[in-house]
Amino acid sequence: MSKITIEISLDDIKATKALANMLTELYGGAPPPQVITTEETAKEQFGEGSEIHLATKALLEPPPPPPDGDEWPQMKNGIEVDVNGIPWDARIHSSSRKCTKEGRWAYKRGGDKAQIPIVEAQLKKVISPTIEAALPPPPPPPQIEDFPSFMQWIVRQDPIFTNTDGLNKLCEKFGMPSIALLASNPGKIPSLVQYVSGGGR
Repeated sequence: MSKITIEISLDDIKATKALANMLTELYGGAPPPQVITTEETAKEQFGEGSEIHLATKALLEPPPPPPDGDEWPQMKNGIEVDVNGIPWDARIHSSSRKCTKEGRWAYKRGGDKAQIPIVEAQLKKVISPTIEAALPPPPPPPQIEDFPSFMQWIVRQDPIFTNTDGLNKLCEKFGMPSIALLASNPGKIPSLVQYVSGGGR
């Protein structure tokens, strides 16, 4: 079976109208699929609170910003670490014990920069087994079985799921060529949730 993929910018009104006309001819004069570009459009066409409206709202909602330095350091099993999981060490880190805006420990001024990668490698070897041994088992994946809830959840798991291409590639791994088909196949949602929760992309 041959497949034709057409990609156009939804901001290009002429191209969008041309695609609509082409689809009208292909479907024998039947109304072509509606193009939804905003949450308001989805709400007007399908009703507020409908599956399409909620899914569109979740897909277009910007992802949460990454954590800043104010959230670091953090305690993990009684050990204070930075965003890279490295504990503070007086040999290379500032005595203020503060992190940069990226969440990494601030380095000591005037210190030997050549020692930084050596000390950090030592710290990782020591700290990683300690933390991993004390870590509890990972929590079970969330119980999500409907399409709107899935869309609200998936866009917060990874930036790649905030665009249609990333969602389509995920669905292809479960026998669906596009995210649109998942709405009519809710039985596959728990499998997708378990796959993504386990680190699958």
